[in-house]
Amino acid sequence: MNIAHLELIYNLMPLVLSVVVAVLFFSTQHLRKKTLHQYQRINQLNEEVNALLSCSRGISEKLHAYQHQFRNITDRQDKLEVGESGGAGYKQAIALFNRGATEDEMLSTCDLSRGEINLIAHLQKAKAKNSAHSF
Repeated sequence: MNIAHLELIYNLMPLVLSVVVAVLFFSTQHLRKKTLHQYQRINQLNEEVNALLSCSRGISEKLHAYQHQFRNITDRQDKLEVGESGGAGYKQAIALFNRGATEDEMLSTCDLSRGEINLIAHLQKAKAKNSAHSF
């Protein structure tokens, strides 16, 4: 290597360093933009997760309320089946239903309305269905 080559390299060194600095600067800017976008996406996902958790809590509370209502209804139904005053007609209608009587036969025998007979038939069918599924 002669002196002319060394002088050329020495004179081009600031230009080469300027190019390297420019490339590093633009790379850094690109990485900053990318990082900012990723932080924004993380914040968005955090908001979505919080919304889902809030919905989940609400659904859980409603489910517990429905379970409580269901237990109350079941308890009331059990009390009706055991019999309160005037429950003889219900017991008789249930017995007739279980023996295969028609609704008209139940109406003529028991002192109940058609709506009550329909309700008893519906409840007994549901009870039989639930008993069949539990085995």
